[in-house]
Amino acid sequence: MEARQNNISGEVMVRVILAFDGKIRFPTIIKGLGYGLDQQALRAALAIKFVPARKNGRPTSQFVMVRYTFNIY
Repeated sequence: MEARQNNISGEVMVRVILAFDGKIRFPTIIKGLGYGLDQQALRAALAIKFVPARKNGRPTSQFVMVRYTFNIY
């Protein structure tokens, strides 16, 4: 991977909407690292499985920030 070759590590922050229908919507990189790590974080965010929050007994959408930490070992 390009990041490993360049000794890149750190955190990628992704903002997503956990939608009322159980799907991830509008993943957006808030803080990126480049070197292919942003795309890996987006891919991981889109794979999140969750049960939608409820408000007054009805499913509701909400924004969340997800942090992905990449380390080189």
